[in-house]
Amino acid sequence: MDVNNIYILILPYVVTLVTGAIGGQILNHLIIGKRERVKLKQQKKYKFYLPLYSLINLYFERSTSYRADTYKKNITSSDNREEILRIIEANIDYANGEVLEAFYLVKNLRYYTDIDGAQERELEHQLFYKILKGYYIMENKRLDIKITILFFQIYLLTLNMKLPNPHEALTNKSLMDRDKLGNYYSLSDFEKIMVTTYERKEFFLKKLLERVSIDNNKNNLINHFFVRSLNLVDPKEHDNKKYIFKILNDQEVGDVSLSVFNRQYLRSQILNDICFSYFYKQGKEFKYYKKEYDSLPREKKLAFEYFEDGGLIKITRQENLISIKPTIKAIDDYEKYLHNIKVIRK
Repeated sequence: MDVNNIYILILPYVVTLVTGAIGGQILNHLIIGKRERVKLKQQKKYKFYLPLYSLINLYFERSTSYRADTYKKNITSSDNREEILRIIEANIDYANGEVLEAFYLVKNLRYYTDIDGAQERELEHQLFYKILKGYYIMENKRLDIKITILFFQIYLLTLNMKLPNPHEALTNKSLMDRDKLGNYYSLSDFEKIMVTTYERKEFFLKKLLERVSIDNNKNNLINHFFVRSLNLVDPKEHDNKKYIFKILNDQEVGDVSLSVFNRQYLRSQILNDICFSYFYKQGKEFKYYKKEYDSLPREKKLAFEYFEDGGLIKITRQENLISIKPTIKAIDDYEKYLHNIKVIRK
């Protein structure tokens, strides 16, 4: 038999054998590669993301909880935060790119620059957020994890805005509808708003609180975020805080007499609310039917009269409708107030 004919006869078998061998190697490589990837993913999850997710949640809960034996005393533990940072550093090989970048930013600024404690906390909180986000992606974006992270982002936003009592405000999570929060908002919504102006952050947060508040608690919820803590109200008038909340929410409080200090404080809150409503809500919260206006708390109507006499608001009285809007003088004062907050934040 001719050699060429022999080659022709055996060539298909050779090709089959070679192809099978190569295919087997490729398949074996893919199987081993898949196993390694699964193993690495499990290591990342159980050595890095899952334990840190639990610890960061604990840190958040402690930061927004208060001892029962003292009046709303914050019990955040710096030891808890330091433990988180130690675990991150010990297992940094399992971190993704975003976490690595945030971690080395914290580490480098800690040792090589002169930053204050608030700036350092802000960088650490951004690092914690990146870890929570990484776990959320690893767990295929589970809704329950997303909602937990959204609450943490609300906390970071209140700290960034330097609101009067961010720790106390987040104790009112029970007044917020978790499902609405998870369905209406994404993590990227907060990422975008964090780099905008104070005014946009304020509008965003108030709109969020209105949207996710349970039943008719929206005003009460907003006040817990934006009204100063009781410690900043006259300490001799401990019970006045609840009356201030009620007055701001248009609830009658009877013949309560506020101290001069607290009455001044109440007026400043009302005037800020009037300006905010004028700019961002077309003033609709300060338009009343006559019957509604007549039923407002006495202290609130006294504040309106005081503002009108001082040229801070203009009250338009029609047959059955009363509208209130700020004057240029009030707007100037409001913008100075916002400017002062920005100066404090720098």
